[in-house]
Amino acid sequence: SDSSFDPLPNSILSSPTMLRDLLTAHICFGDVPATNDESVTALGGQTHRLNFDQNGTLQGVGNARVVQTSLSDCQGCGRFLQGRLYAIDSVLWALKVHVACRSEQVWRKNVQPAPEVQVLGCPPNCALLEVHATLSHRSTNCVVHDALRGGVRPLNGDSVVFGELTIEQKPASLVKRRSKDISEQLASTNSYVLTFSLYCPALQAYIG
Repeated sequence: SDSSFDPLPNSILSSPTMLRDLLTAHICFGDVPATNDESVTALGGQTHRLNFDQNGTLQGVGNARVVQTSLSDCQGCGRFLQGRLYAIDSVLWALKVHVACRSEQVWRKNVQPAPEVQVLGCPPNCALLEVHATLSHRSTNCVVHDALRGGVRPLNGDSVVFGELTIEQKPASLVKRRSKDISEQLASTNSYVLTFSLYCPALQAYIG
């Protein structure tokens, strides 16, 4: 509801770009998996962790709790045949890269410029959350484990700066002989990307 956005700072409410980023984080596509620790991808590119009860009923999405399902059948909602509507108890938090690093970086040197990540929708007094950076293969989304140093930052306010982020492990070359198959060509590219996730140490789980 509109009242859910009242606690948001004016810096978000007065910014069409930030507001659009936050709203598109609430629209997800694809089938909803029926197991815990799975996630859905939003229209804005964010991912949200799903929580289910023992009966397989969806209980939570990211930081929010599901309070009503089957909204597409409720009075006044109209016909909605292309998806499913859920009512949640709070605004979903959304990670947004405010300052991105250059596409080419030097191995074992601090990433330049230092990436800055904002957490849109998160209350200012929200503590004990961390933002994690990982290095992933662009085409396959496979994570290169232990590739980064300085990739964990506590959330202080609504943003974090990875000032000491360093690529410690140089990814092995995936380039092989040239293949005519497009999927094999994509899988063998040597392009990598930084991805960021919101982590809750108390739950020992990623929530976004």
